[in-house]
Amino acid sequence: MRFIEPKWLYNMDIIDKHLQKNENWLQYPDKKAEQWEMEIGNWNEAFLKQMAQIENALLEIGAKLEE
Repeated sequence: MRFIEPKWLYNMDIIDKHLQKNENWLQYPDKKAEQWEMEIGNWNEAFLKQMAQIENALLEIGAKLEE
């Protein structure tokens, strides 16, 4: 009789292999989280500056259209 492995068990094996390869990340999650938060903060600042420039350009276009 052949044993058929359930799909969820196969997925758990894949996750286990992935985690074994990336143990360093799991050993220092606080440092990685701080680094990630800093990168996200920097990206967010740049994004907000670009959005402000776009909003200003749209306001200028809107003002010219009203004239």
